[in-house]
Amino acid sequence: MSEQMPSPEMLESLIFNHAADTASLLVSRGVCELDRLFGEGYAAANPVVLNQWVAVASAAAAYAGRMQ
Repeated sequence: MSEQMPSPEMLESLIFNHAADTASLLVSRGVCELDRLFGEGYAAANPVVLNQWVAVASAAAAYAGRMQ
């Protein structure tokens, strides 16, 4: 029994959904971590810091993915 390759449209959809899930996870974790470290509501009051946290976390995740 041979497996069929997914269509380009299906691959595009899978990649988009994975990217959206990853972004949501990074933001959620960033909010939790920043609020844990600096107090409830810190992340919401400091979106620039949250943005930097997400940028560093995504770069670290990409680097870790290349190292595997």
